[in-house]
Amino acid sequence: MVQLAIVLFFGLFAVVEIYQSVKNVQLPMPVYLVLGIMLAIASNIARQLPDGSANITAAELVSPDPTELPTLQTHNPKQIIPGVD
Repeated sequence: MVQLAIVLFFGLFAVVEIYQSVKNVQLPMPVYLVLGIMLAIASNIARQLPDGSANITAAELVSPDPTELPTLQTHNPKQIIPGVD
């Protein structure tokens, strides 16, 4: 139990010291913009790629195979609304 308290003490000490040193860093606005864009791309890339995406090439990402694109289904109004001729 004492060992856990010592580890927690030094861990919290390190976190506070790192926070204080990072708090004083001033970055220009373009750096924040680039980092934000990179974060957005990194957090959304898993949603954009299908399963097994490790084997996808850059060419497939730019122009996917047309047979894999979803098709739009059009409905005949006669099938949707009864009594329409």
